[in-house]
Amino acid sequence: MLIIAGGLFGIGFGAVFPSLVLLLVQKTAESNRGTALSILTAAGDIGNALSTAILGVVAEHLGYPFLFSAVAVTLFMGTYGFYFIVSKKTPPLASGTEKSASLF
Repeated sequence: MLIIAGGLFGIGFGAVFPSLVLLLVQKTAESNRGTALSILTAAGDIGNALSTAILGVVAEHLGYPFLFSAVAVTLFMGTYGFYFIVSKKTPPLASGTEKSASLF
């Protein structure tokens, strides 16, 4: 069962991460892309490291049903917020221009 869960995690991460990088590259000025990609990667690594420690304590004290419910609510709120941030009508940068709207 653990191997199946790991495989599903890998497939999901493999689908989401390249999409986030593409979206970031499209919405960020060329001069800021390195910084933006560094922030994305660092935030993901820090989130993975902290979530295991924090959620382990949550599972130990409050149980797995609460843990999975809390993670589901957090994921839903994050997805909902991300949708509204990304759905703003900011056009992607035209190649060679730096004056379009950007996230960074």
